[in-house]
Amino acid sequence: MRLVLRTGILLVIVWLSTSLFTSCRKIDAPEQNFEIIFGRWKWLYSTGGWAGGCLSPSSEGYQLEIEFKQNGIYKEFKDGRMVKRLNFHFEKRPSIYSADEKYVVVYYLPVIPHKFKTPAYQSFYFYGTDTLVLNDECYDCYSHVSVRIE
Repeated sequence: MRLVLRTGILLVIVWLSTSLFTSCRKIDAPEQNFEIIFGRWKWLYSTGGWAGGCLSPSSEGYQLEIEFKQNGIYKEFKDGRMVKRLNFHFEKRPSIYSADEKYVVVYYLPVIPHKFKTPAYQSFYFYGTDTLVLNDECYDCYSHVSVRIE
């Protein structure tokens, strides 16, 4: 009985220390102006796709907010309810929007089976400090425009 109790306590200590160290780390923003991305953003509209569509909260019937945290966590909220939580980081790589390599946001999407994760890429730029444009790095995909909330 004591061995089981000690093992349980040890597992809790290891889990807590791992959680504390990984949740407090900050990801590197390769360029200082990239730090603008950290915070919460309200989706205004998305354009693109093979038909050149335009999506917005009024056309889709829901509000969407996204949040980039300095610890490398991305969250997505649909009508105030969190629907997605992913890890992200910045990486310099070829872009379909430029002849030169550029920094993109890399997300790791869970796939089935859940043992594997596949990356998704979005290039980004800002209009001032209050408007964020995220471009899906794939052909016939979308560009998403959001404004800063906090």
